Amino acid sequence: MHASTCENCGTHLEAGYRFCPNCGQTADTHRFTMPHFLHEASHAFTHADKGIFFLIKELAIKPGIVLKEYIIEGKRKRYFNPFTFMLLMSGLLLFFTIVFKPYDTDTMGMTKADAKQYYAQMPQAQKIMERQKRFAEFMEQNTKIISLISVPMTAFIFWLFFRKKGLYYAEHLVAALFLTGFFTIFNTLMTPVMAMLKGSAVYLNVSLLPLVFQVIYFGWAYCPFLAAQGKVQKWKVYGVSLVNVLIWSLLWVLVGAVYMVVSFING
Repeated sequence: MHASTCENCGTHLEAGYRFCPNCGQTADTHRFTMPHFLHEASHAFTHADKGIFFLIKELAIKPGIVLKEYIIEGKRKRYFNPFTFMLLMSGLLLFFTIVFKPYDTDTMGMTKADAKQYYAQMPQAQKIMERQKRFAEFMEQNTKIISLISVPMTAFIFWLFFRKKGLYYAEHLVAALFLTGFFTIFNTLMTPVMAMLKGSAVYLNVSLLPLVFQVIYFGWAYCPFLAAQGKVQKWKVYGVSLVNVLIWSLLWVLVGAVYMVVSFING
């Protein structure tokens, strides 16, 4: 039905108005039916100027431009919300992780034959294996939280090294949401591959591919976003991207080591 006042904000609507001049809501409201519901869902995800698939395509081919337009130039109507994007991609990764179980909780990167020999030779190996397995299972079950935690750390590292660019920490947070969301898609696609390679000689090498991708992708995106000019500035951006990945990786190695020590102390 066509309301005489906006159902959202109460603004008076003249005859012929298609949208509220105050808040932008459509004047033609109706009860939801299944066709309307499906139309709204399709519109939300595929609308040409702000759908999630449009954002994914843009982040795949020109991520630096996306960051520049959304954060610096204020063209926010055009793109899917970065917060929602990150949450959706993290949820998708969690689902794939639960289904495919890509983390090698039995051999921890060794071949099955090597793992069997290793555990047979060491008296404490069985206990070590059990604790490693529990930690890997924790990583699987909390993939979404881990992805979200990485965002403020990534933003802080890039803000710290590029403070002179004049960007606020909050602006780096938004950039990290976009980039981590897209990186999460890559991780999601890797989960079935890693699951198939568990216990193989190449598992460890393949498991490092997401980290390599992250270094390259974040560096590639940040160069135009920060208007990096010349080889020195661009290499610095890629260097900071590498530092970000190394710090994050070392942090989780430390967390794993602390977990193992505490587990042994507690028996």
